[in-house]
Amino acid sequence: LGSSLAQSDRAVFVQVDHAGPSYLLAVDKSTGKERWKAERQSRTSWASPVVAALGGKPVVLASGGGTLTAYDADTGKEVAALDGLTGNTIPSPTAAGELVAVGAGENRMKPDAAASARSNCLVRLADKDGKPGFEVVWGAKKAISHHASPLVHAGHVYFVTQAGLVHCFDLKTGEERYS
Repeated sequence: LGSSLAQSDRAVFVQVDHAGPSYLLAVDKSTGKERWKAERQSRTSWASPVVAALGGKPVVLASGGGTLTAYDADTGKEVAALDGLTGNTIPSPTAAGELVAVGAGENRMKPDAAASARSNCLVRLADKDGKPGFEVVWGAKKAISHHASPLVHAGHVYFVTQAGLVHCFDLKTGEERYS
């Protein structure tokens, strides 16, 4: 299964999530050699990795298989994970500072529209008491991204449904502005 690449100043990141061996790979931009490879649980996902920051240090976000995971961009060590997501196999997460908009479609194998909508959410990637983690800020009540990754712009988060309906939410409160 394919996803787009992401990059930091030092590396290009490839997320490979499928029925076989799954992993997140960092390739050195100067040499083309492997910097690190983080093994991931086998899962189906087309989501692309995204580079964000935690305390000014780059992390790579990988979404898929019910989990959003943050890896140290320099070492590949897992630094935080958020489990319990539904349908986060196609949209990629969108980083906006310490905030991350997570997109999710409906799970076709076990449809649960309410769980899918809640998985279209905003989380904060924060370092609390020396331990990095994700904190759910808010979850949507009816927006289901399906294929499109969320967009963060001018204090709002936008999710687009499979039918092309745009849902706009206030970035801080999660209050729906319009659809």
